[in-house]
Amino acid sequence: MAKAQIITEDSLKRLKQFMLENIERLDTERIVLEAETAQERNHRTNEQVIKSQNLRLRDCYSEREVYHSCLCAIQRNITEIEI
Repeated sequence: MAKAQIITEDSLKRLKQFMLENIERLDTERIVLEAETAQERNHRTNEQVIKSQNLRLRDCYSEREVYHSCLCAIQRNITEIEI
């Protein structure tokens, strides 16, 4: 027998808001990391710091992409029915 699970509109709004907040947080982190990395490169300082920041930046992009993909999937798969 097929089963259906229902998510309330409020729950969906909270889930979407959670994902949007994480995307915004990661965008902010990305901007800061890019600026810090550019500053390190301009001053030709510690290459290890630049490498570390690049790794953090890569992780930031990856995590943001996951949240963005999930949010898009949710939005694509919402089916509204009238009760």
